[in-house]
Amino acid sequence: MKLKHKYIFTLLALISLTACFKLDTTPPQILLRGSLQVQIPINSQYNEPGFKATDDRDGDLSYLVEISDSVNSNLANYYFIYYNVTDASGNKAKQVNRIVEVYHTVNHLTNVYLKNATCTYGSTTNENVTINPKGGNQIDFRINGIIENGKTLNGYLFGNNKRQLKIPVQNFTDTSYFGDGFIDQAGNIIQINLNRQINTITDTCNIILTRYQ
Repeated sequence: MKLKHKYIFTLLALISLTACFKLDTTPPQILLRGSLQVQIPINSQYNEPGFKATDDRDGDLSYLVEISDSVNSNLANYYFIYYNVTDASGNKAKQVNRIVEVYHTVNHLTNVYLKNATCTYGSTTNENVTINPKGGNQIDFRINGIIENGKTLNGYLFGNNKRQLKIPVQNFTDTSYFGDGFIDQAGNIIQINLNRQINTITDTCNIILTRYQ
């Protein structure tokens, strides 16, 4: 009888010991604080909103989180930040990511640009163009030799990273102006397709504005 009890006790001890050394197969989890998509104006600093990593056995693993940060706030674009962590048993958490959008602002584009333009009808001189802020996402600019002297066109930024420029229809005397444009990532080059309609004739001008450094 004593032998039987000893056998049962040994069996229970083995079962208990096996339970204590159960393999850890549960991965940790990463929780991002703040928004999963962050927007910052160009030439500003990105501040990490924070994160927390936890594991059912190892507890708080936030200090072990590896971050792949490729944000370049000097270039308007979308950037992905990846977060990874591994617990003591080698279980890897499901990778999470945050998207950072760096976008253009009218203040950043406010500057003097050198104009290079070709039009369907005739040529135009290369000279300086000044872009000025007008509030919100709106700008105004004067392009002598293409727009009537002394007249100013208005446009606004839109689209991904605010890299697109829209020039709505504007009328001066007998001429209508309208067009669109595209801004490079750094905001150093602005390409504009400007249409000017005089009576029944439409002239298209391809304009490249290059920022003075």
